[in-house]
Amino acid sequence: MADKARSSESNGSSKTTPPDGTSSTLTGMAEMADGYRDEKLKLIMNSKEGLSLRRASYTLDPALEHEVTTIETRSSQPAREKVQTVTLDTKRGIPYKIDTNEDWDAVFWTESAIEKFVYPYYHAHRAWSQELEDLKKAYRAYPGAFAMRHKAPSYLVGVPLADSLEVGVIGGDRVPQWHSPREFIELVSASRSAQKDAKLEGVGRGQGTR
Repeated sequence: MADKARSSESNGSSKTTPPDGTSSTLTGMAEMADGYRDEKLKLIMNSKEGLSLRRASYTLDPALEHEVTTIETRSSQPAREKVQTVTLDTKRGIPYKIDTNEDWDAVFWTESAIEKFVYPYYHAHRAWSQELEDLKKAYRAYPGAFAMRHKAPSYLVGVPLADSLEVGVIGGDRVPQWHSPREFIELVSASRSAQKDAKLEGVGRGQGTR
């Protein structure tokens, strides 16, 4: 949880109580439950960190945690045909296959889709950050970026943006590479610096020189 645990005094001794939750805490857990349809999740109370939602495979720490209840969000049609892979084939790149078993559930490959669906989502959940602002500017500026891919949950308190969103970039070998938002921002920054240095070097040599 984002809030820090509190210590309270009682009869001369201190004890740790879990932090207070917020609406963002609840929103994050609801998003996780919605993202993992047809899977039983565990609502966990941690004596230091408070409430959290965990997948069924999570092992509790008996010294700190106990299961409050089970949460399951069922699909309207559980027997619906499942997508196993999605293949991206760019104009000049090599086809790249995305495996949905790795929890990737959406790919956005146009500026329009990214600006209509990705950015507004984080704004709507009051999760817009400087990292997202930098990502937006970097994506607009970098021609080698061709897509963003997403995995559930989109938003969870205390979970890095890198756990739910990656940027596709065509590398020098024409093979798509996927970067976390922070990695992509740094890549674009380094590219700009290299271009600036090359331009300054060219100016320094003077016209007609080698």
